[in-house]
Amino acid sequence: MTATMHIAFAADRNYAEQIITLIKSICFFDKDIHFYLINKDFSEQWFYSLNLELNKINCYITDIKVEQVNFSHLKTMQYVSEASYYRCLIPQLIPQDKVLYLDCDIIANGSLLSLYQQDLTNYLAAASPDFLINSGFFYHKFFPHIEQYFNAGVLLFNNKKWRETADIDQRLENAILTYQQSGSDLADQDILNLVLQNQYFPLAKKYNYQFGSSYYLIESNRLDIYDEIMNIGNQPPILIHYTGLAKPWTPICQNQYHAEQQYWKAYRLTWSEIIDHHINK
Repeated sequence: MTATMHIAFAADRNYAEQIITLIKSICFFDKDIHFYLINKDFSEQWFYSLNLELNKINCYITDIKVEQVNFSHLKTMQYVSEASYYRCLIPQLIPQDKVLYLDCDIIANGSLLSLYQQDLTNYLAAASPDFLINSGFFYHKFFPHIEQYFNAGVLLFNNKKWRETADIDQRLENAILTYQQSGSDLADQDILNLVLQNQYFPLAKKYNYQFGSSYYLIESNRLDIYDEIMNIGNQPPILIHYTGLAKPWTPICQNQYHAEQQYWKAYRLTWSEIIDHHINK
């Protein structure tokens, strides 16, 4: 029997459609999953209706409310809401030893089992380096001591080790303070990079294929470094991440890119198609 995967999201109601699209894309390839949504404003009915479908493939979603948590004093922007900061609380909120966190501007393009089964014995988390920042295309002047800056949209948390690390709460408090004083605007991503300080397990690009990097390189006419940054070999990406402003549901993309078309394919998936796919495997 396949072991249950534990996968978490953090969002507000503005991203309800994106959460459903992400969950459907995951469930097309995998079942036996316990999902968690960290939120303040999703209704009980929303969870009830979704669980009616998820239960058919041995999946379930749990509502984790954070009414007592307030990140409103931290910076938000067009595509970074207060909910973005909730991922920092996953080791406190979810008791399982290992949890995969995914941003809601992502779709699955393959099974997540190989990602979830990564050995994190000596690490607090696993993440994929940020394509653009580590290439020098976007120089992160605020934290030059972070040599391998990661993208926080895909995070595999070793909750057990996190909870066993005596100074982790102090490190998180210090990181929030440093971020607030820095002038940077990369939000929870900066905070988690400061907490981990280059001490994370680096995931392959295919586990966080940052489509937004492609958009910025093309729009900036930097095709000279396109292949170096975007190439992942012959294997297709497992998770497609629509980083930055280039979201499929915004006017910027306008159905110009294959990765965007992949998103709408996931969006149109029906639960009947997902169930049939598992029956016919």
